[in-house]
Amino acid sequence: MSMADYKLPAYFQAEEPKLSFHPERPADVDIHPLRGLLRYGPYGQNTMAAIRGPIRIGIICPKGNLPKLKFFISGLDNRHITAHKTGYTPNYPGMASAFRVNAAIEESLTYEISFDIRQIDSSAVPHLKFAETLTNAIRSFAKQRHNFDILIIYLPDTYEKYFSHKDTGFDLHDFVKAESANNNIITQFLRDKALNTQCKSTNYWNLALAIYTKVGGIPWKMSALEDNVAFMGISYSVRNNVEIKDGKPRFVTCCSQVFDSQGTGLEFVAFDAQPKTYTHYGDNPFLDREQMGRLVSRGLEIYRSHNGVPPKRLIIYKTTEFRTDEIDGCFDVWGKNEALDLISINQNTPWKGMQRQRNHVTPNKTQPSLYPVNRGTYVPIDDFDLLLWTQGNVNGIADDGKPFYREARGIPEPLHLTRHGGHGPWSDIASYTLALTKMNWNNSGLYDQLPATLLVSSKLAKFIKHMPSIAHLINHKYDLRFFL
Repeated sequence: MSMADYKLPAYFQAEEPKLSFHPERPADVDIHPLRGLLRYGPYGQNTMAAIRGPIRIGIICPKGNLPKLKFFISGLDNRHITAHKTGYTPNYPGMASAFRVNAAIEESLTYEISFDIRQIDSSAVPHLKFAETLTNAIRSFAKQRHNFDILIIYLPDTYEKYFSHKDTGFDLHDFVKAESANNNIITQFLRDKALNTQCKSTNYWNLALAIYTKVGGIPWKMSALEDNVAFMGISYSVRNNVEIKDGKPRFVTCCSQVFDSQGTGLEFVAFDAQPKTYTHYGDNPFLDREQMGRLVSRGLEIYRSHNGVPPKRLIIYKTTEFRTDEIDGCFDVWGKNEALDLISINQNTPWKGMQRQRNHVTPNKTQPSLYPVNRGTYVPIDDFDLLLWTQGNVNGIADDGKPFYREARGIPEPLHLTRHGGHGPWSDIASYTLALTKMNWNNSGLYDQLPATLLVSSKLAKFIKHMPSIAHLINHKYDLRFFL
């Protein structure tokens, strides 16, 4: 076999996606989310659904910590100088300046918990006893739900041993989020790391963005590449707390998240699959044809309810392959062979990429570049497989004109995209996937490695996996904000 057999096709470069900050002014765009907020303000404040201030904050914290927590939250109103990644993160200007709305503590809705550690530790399941004490306090806020918008929960590191349980997979954060959602309460956790951070600017950017987003604000949208496109992310999790006779998990929870062509998360829907409706290949569950058809149909119904019309194109992402039954189920619902793409994404690949540059002394030779592969670089392996770098160097971000590499170290690995349905050039799939990596409103970073469709559906599946009961979630639309 000759060396020519190993040659890959030429690589291509997708542009860094622009974000939109105004529904009626197409020029109000920027590739930098925080710079866009400073220049134009948040997208949602220019719509009929603008958030009216102040955003009302309730508080739960252990006894004796309320003064410290109030002082920290008051910092949302102040300016802070950036000390970390100064080339990317602008100085925090105060919440009102960045988001055109402020936040204020509702003094009558602050509660200090007295954890009885002796009683908790004497329990057979201390982590659950601790969680029960906390969730009881949260439920007490349900009757006052109309008097606050978001509940901040502060848990110091001294209680860290109750935050998780290795044997059962229990996670306090996920448990509390699920219980809070049951009571229609939006929550924001704070830990000591946030209160003691060295870079207050970055910390307050993240906190202000999270608060604004969770109460319904829209900080930015994708500058749409194409109208009437729907994106779905599908993730599975095995519910270990229910078993059948052979000792294997009885239910598979499947979560799908629906996004529109501007990357706005609509709702998610969860399905509890019975054993006869799914099969296992290796460690991964897969739905049968009928169940997959129902899941996709529900997602399209959600999209249509928000947009008035069905999408012209549908792109479905999974982290596992699409089996034949799943593919057939998708096409049964879509009803035509055009404009449906089924994409699986593997983020653990053996591929690496290195950028080379001309040697200044000997121009006919190249040398390794000082910076990694540019984000947005993609290499089509064939009609069915693509390598896409969603991490890497980004130009035009840093104020000093220097390239920006978020991870700051290591060689970025590409995502391996496999197309199980659909056809056509890879360029639009690469551009959409890249744009969706910028639609995580839960932090102020430039991008995530995975598109928001998969990031969100995977997170939701993780939340639901350990919930005692999900009967109220099955087949119903649910607002994502409760689980951020």
